[in-house]
Amino acid sequence: KKSVVDAQIPKTSTIESTVYFDNTGNFHIDYIKDGKNFLTRIYNRYELWEYYPQNKIAKKIDIEMANRVKEKVIFLNAVDQLNLNTVRIVSGETIDNEECIVLIQDNTKLWVSKQSWIVKKKEIKDKNGNEWIVLYKEIEVNPIIGDGIFRFEVTKEIKVINTVNK
Repeated sequence: KKSVVDAQIPKTSTIESTVYFDNTGNFHIDYIKDGKNFLTRIYNRYELWEYYPQNKIAKKIDIEMANRVKEKVIFLNAVDQLNLNTVRIVSGETIDNEECIVLIQDNTKLWVSKQSWIVKKKEIKDKNGNEWIVLYKEIEVNPIIGDGIFRFEVTKEIKVINTVNK
């Protein structure tokens, strides 16, 4: 028996995200790679769902774990996760016609708009040497969106994996 999988894992991945959030901390994020949505995360103060549309699998995440995830994924709080005593600030570049500064700490780089102070780009290198690049584009502040965007509807073709502690 051979249990080794022969696979090539790219060292660099570029992911685009469509992000919706409100002032209460609810969020909806669609992660897009190569033009396809591969993951949706929806958090609404009561539950966190992760949905993998290609496999039609959804995970309902324990609310305590959801709160820990929430702290890491809301991009407006990304700067708060840095230790400002050890962060390096370097001259930036322009992203989507906005001049940015670059904050660097350990294996994380954040491009922050000088105009809006919103993170426009994030690069992370993990311990395996993989580089993750997240670009935040077409950001709209205070658009009108319906409450339904923060709810996940389970349809009959979706397999649910429940990770909630009982």
